[in-house]
Amino acid sequence: MLTSGSHVVVEGAEKGTTTSGVDFPDGVYSFGLFCNVFEFEGELIKRLHIYVDPDFANTHAEGVAWGKSVRDGIASL
Repeated sequence: MLTSGSHVVVEGAEKGTTTSGVDFPDGVYSFGLFCNVFEFEGELIKRLHIYVDPDFANTHAEGVAWGKSVRDGIASL
């Protein structure tokens, strides 16, 4: 957890089973990580942004392969 002024950033992990029976994360491409960014006004939450892997159950192999190719390309620069 990080804090700065009126903002709090929290990273965490989630796990579970989808309604179609797929367990997540798979520990290979999906790690179940998320990040929430809270903005406070006094003691109340004014705004919340949630960042989570949209393919947490690793059911979109083409997208995962594309992301890996982009990371590998950047690493080779």
